[in-house]
Amino acid sequence: SREAGSSSRPPNKPHEMALGAIEEGLEDLDQKRQCLYESKKESPRREIEQLRDFFSSMEKERELLECQVKATQALCRHKLVKAEKDLQQAQSRLRETQNEVAVLLEGKHQEMERLQKERDDCKAQAGHLAGEYDFSKGFHQL
Repeated sequence: SREAGSSSRPPNKPHEMALGAIEEGLEDLDQKRQCLYESKKESPRREIEQLRDFFSSMEKERELLECQVKATQALCRHKLVKAEKDLQQAQSRLRETQNEVAVLLEGKHQEMERLQKERDDCKAQAGHLAGEYDFSKGFHQL
C-alpha cells in the first residue's frame, strides 16, 4: 500500500534517478562555480594586499634612503668645513715659513756680502803688505 505523492520513497523509475543525479550534478557544479568565483575574488584581493605590502616596504626604504642621504650630506658638510679650516691653517703656516725663509735668505745674503767685503779687504791688505814688504826689502838692500 503506497501513498500517492509520497516523496520519502526511493525513486524506482530510471528517469527519476537520472533527474536526481542531474540535480546533484548541478548542485555540485554550482558549489564548484561558487568556490571558483570566491577564489577568483580572493586572488585579486591577495594581489592587492601584496602590492600594498610592497609599496609600504618601498616607502619605508625611501624614507631610510632619505635619512641616509641627509646624514651623508651633513657628514660631508662637516668634513668640508674641517678641510677648509685645515687648508687655511696650512696656507697660514706656508706663508709663515716663506717669510722665515725670506728673512733667513736675506740674512745669508748680507752675511755673504760681509764675507766678500772682508775677503776683498784682506786681499787688498795682503797686496798692500806685500808691496810694503817688497819696498822694505828693496830699501834694506840699498
